[in-house]
Amino acid sequence: MAHRTVLHLLCTFGLFQKGLTDLIRTRRTVMAAAGEEAGFRCELLQSKDVVQVTWHKVLPDREETLAAYTSRYGQRVNPAFKDKVGFTDAGLQNSSIFIRNVTEEDEGCYLCLFNIDPGDDLKATTCLQVYELHEPVLHVRESGHRSTCSHSDINCPERQRPLSWKQLRQCEQHQRYSHCHLYSCADSSPSHGHRG
Repeated sequence: MAHRTVLHLLCTFGLFQKGLTDLIRTRRTVMAAAGEEAGFRCELLQSKDVVQVTWHKVLPDREETLAAYTSRYGQRVNPAFKDKVGFTDAGLQNSSIFIRNVTEEDEGCYLCLFNIDPGDDLKATTCLQVYELHEPVLHVRESGHRSTCSHSDINCPERQRPLSWKQLRQCEQHQRYSHCHLYSCADSSPSHGHRG
C-alpha cells in the first residue's frame, strides 16, 4: 500500500517529469475501470532521429519493458505481456499502447522512452489509476405512518472510484398521504463515515 502511495505522489507532483519531457506530449494520469482497456500515448513535439521507442512499467526497484518499436524490427511485445499489451499506433515520433482487462495490479506509472541517436533519450511518464465499478447496495427502511419518509442508504464499495456523493429527496403526493424517499451514497470503507 505504501508503494502505491509513493508512486501516486511522484506522479501527482510530476517528479518523474524532469528533464526533456517538455518535448513530449502525454497525459500525466489515465483512469480506467477494472476489466476495461487503458490507453497510453506519447508524441514528440519536435522531430528527432529516434531509433527506438520503448514502453516500461515503473516498479519500485526497476523498469519492466512491456513493448518496443523500431523501424527495422517493427512492433515487439514482451512475451510475458503478449495477451495484455498491444500497440494502437507504432511510430518513431509518436507511439500508443493499450493494456487489456486492467486490474489493480496494473495500477502505477508507465514510461515511454524515445531512444535518440545521437543525443539524449527523451522520456515521459503516465500513471494509471484503476477503479472498480459495482452496483450500489440499497437498504430501505420504512415506517408505517400515513406521512412516511423512508431512508435508503446506497453504499458505494470501497474501490469504486470516482465516488460521487448525492442526496435526492423524492416525494410522492397521493390523495390522502405523502410518501418520501431519501437517498444517500455512503462510502462503505472502514476509514470513511456515512455521508448524506
